[in-house]
Amino acid sequence: MRYTTFAALVVMTIAIAACKSTAPAAPAPAEAPQAVAAAEPVPPPAPPAASAPTAAMTASVTGNVTYRLRKALPPDALITVQLIDAGSGNEPVKVLGEQTIEARGRQVPFAYKVAYDPKAIAAKNRYQVSAQISVGGDLWFATETPPRVITGGNPKRRDIVLIPANKPAR
Repeated sequence: MRYTTFAALVVMTIAIAACKSTAPAAPAPAEAPQAVAAAEPVPPPAPPAASAPTAAMTASVTGNVTYRLRKALPPDALITVQLIDAGSGNEPVKVLGEQTIEARGRQVPFAYKVAYDPKAIAAKNRYQVSAQISVGGDLWFATETPPRVITGGNPKRRDIVLIPANKPAR
């Protein structure tokens, strides 16, 4: 059961990351552009910005993300933390909040703060916090068993210890 939950979360997280990494197609111009005498270089598109918390997101889940393996992360590592509504057991999981942290040469532990709308919380539902570390699109570390938060007497602060993913690291 733990493996299937973990596998489902990893697949969901990868699918979300894939959706975020594809830029929407630009609309076609109304008319053809005029010829330009000297072509100027066009800067590469900026990476997509992380979604900013809305005004309704007044609560947050906090903690640290770490792993036990003695391995340094490269500067381009991305740490993604999600607050997940696991429902009451029969509903599909929903992501209520997310934070992406760029390593930029720093190493674990990474402090996180995922904002969410407290009005979206149902006392009967289970909420979990999940994290992953990816490098160049490859998953290096992931949450084995996402810890519960918010409801059922669980705290809003949880540290997350990741395990190595099945893919070989650089």
